[in-house]
Amino acid sequence: MNRAKSVNRLFLVLIVISIVSPFLFGRFLGGLNFYQSSAVSEALFLVPAFFYVLLTGGECLNDLQLQIPRISVLILVVVLSWLLLPLMTWLNLFSMLFAENYIASEMLGLDGGALGKNLFYIAVVPALAEELIFRGFFYHGYRPAGVGKAIVFSGLCFGLLHMNLNQFCYAFVIGMIFALLVEATGSVISSMLAHFIINSNSVIMLAVQSRLEKSLGSGGAGAAAGTLDGASAAEAVSRQELLMVLGMYTFLALICGAMAYGVLQLIIRLSGRKEHMRQVLGAGRGRQRAEGQSEKEEYGRQNTEWQEGSYRMREKSIVTPALLLGILCALVYMVVTEFLL
Repeated sequence: MNRAKSVNRLFLVLIVISIVSPFLFGRFLGGLNFYQSSAVSEALFLVPAFFYVLLTGGECLNDLQLQIPRISVLILVVVLSWLLLPLMTWLNLFSMLFAENYIASEMLGLDGGALGKNLFYIAVVPALAEELIFRGFFYHGYRPAGVGKAIVFSGLCFGLLHMNLNQFCYAFVIGMIFALLVEATGSVISSMLAHFIINSNSVIMLAVQSRLEKSLGSGGAGAAAGTLDGASAAEAVSRQELLMVLGMYTFLALICGAMAYGVLQLIIRLSGRKEHMRQVLGAGRGRQRAEGQSEKEEYGRQNTEWQEGSYRMREKSIVTPALLLGILCALVYMVVTEFLL
């Protein structure tokens, strides 16, 4: 079975559902509060994923890699997640130069809600559901074609399924980093934890800001929401001021990004996957060939499939009509909603 083809069909189904559900169920969805709407959104992803598991005979469940990493690795994943926050903010700010920040207005519904409830709907549920789908089914569905391709295409699908240009910019990048983290640790638990930390940051910042404003007797929900992702306040300032803030965050993102790279390397070593990462990402491939290893042995190290001594070339193909159609539909929808409506 061409797993990439099956995953691409799932991607197309999710794109179609994301586009048509507001039109088919607009009245119902409009009557939901933020928490109910969030739950329905996750369910619209999980239900097709459930049928995907059934239609593939449960084969995809063998790749989920749910083993728990070492405590030291998990601690470093938390540190890595914090170091990625400036990069997320920079990407958010950059996208706001040409796209509206929809998530900031939507998150206004969190103001006044209990912190535990907000964390559950914004951090816990997406971390579990989205990592299961994108770093579980999508990434491992593409992985037989090569780890590098799987990282890029699973991140692309993750970004596109946010269905707006603002979130696409940082979701694409962070999706690739999450996939790299799964490969570095050998466990999707690591990306679930990183996803939770990053999402919970906005919730905690909102709660802290709201408490401060109440104690000082100023502001309100709108001001509190301005701290989301460390960048949403930029919506209230001019383009020139936004560029100034973007410039300041550039240096912070570069410094923290370099530190994050160092932490990732430490995670790889502590996970005992340094040689594995060199192999799957292509480092040392020339050395392996020079030592006389055959192409079959080389790809065998990357867990690709051989059948009667012949590499199954069809597993190397990721791009299919379903994927192209899904990408086209998502891009057209985002452009239309951003610039024409």
